[in-house]
Amino acid sequence: MEPIHFFTDLQGRDWGIAPMSWGMIVKIRSRFRGVDFSKIVEKDDRTFERLAMEPELLVNVLWCTCEAQAEELGVSGEEFGESLGGDVLDQAALALERAAIDFFPPRVRRTLTKLVEKRNQAMDLAMDQLIETVDGPETNQAIDRLVSGAKTSFINTLESLGESVPTPTP
Repeated sequence: MEPIHFFTDLQGRDWGIAPMSWGMIVKIRSRFRGVDFSKIVEKDDRTFERLAMEPELLVNVLWCTCEAQAEELGVSGEEFGESLGGDVLDQAALALERAAIDFFPPRVRRTLTKLVEKRNQAMDLAMDQLIETVDGPETNQAIDRLVSGAKTSFINTLESLGESVPTPTP
């Protein structure tokens, strides 16, 4: 089957991932415990989330799908892995996700595509909210408390050793 989902690695090489076949699903499932693209239709499946949180696993699964192309290009597994990161890894993950969804019949594909879109929206919103929390005053106050506590602890340690505590100059 011809690849229809593409990504470009950090070396500028184009990689294509064909829609998943049953053979590829079995190959991935046998190599990577808990990664079973045939189960992404199940309510509690977390395959995509797991791949997003475990970059090493994602790269290994991508290698499994691109291994034949790599052989043709003379690219080793190590070279392949070194050429993935950041935005490229995100593009590769999206190509893999689409290829997995394409395994299913059109009716199921439509539903899965919509679910993935909604999941991505929810993840973006969660990240935005996390950034707001990190940038918020509560975080700065917590940092101030940690610094003050560390400073007090340091001063107490010096004093217990009989050392004089330098007075900061303005």
